[in-house]
Amino acid sequence: MQSVLGFAGVVVVLMAYILPGIMLVKMNLHPMHFFWGVVYVIFGVLVGLLSFIEQVSKLIHPTGGS
Repeated sequence: MQSVLGFAGVVVVLMAYILPGIMLVKMNLHPMHFFWGVVYVIFGVLVGLLSFIEQVSKLIHPTGGS
């Protein structure tokens, strides 16, 4: 159950950072929107990748706790 919630957190990163960043880039109402959209997307990809790697490492090397 805990690993399922961990992988769901990766999906939350997608919805919280990457999709709004893509919308800002596509709308392009102001030059700063494009910049901040790209920053959101890059940040979301990095955080999502780190979260995914952490969840996979927890599955491969589980700790002995409960």
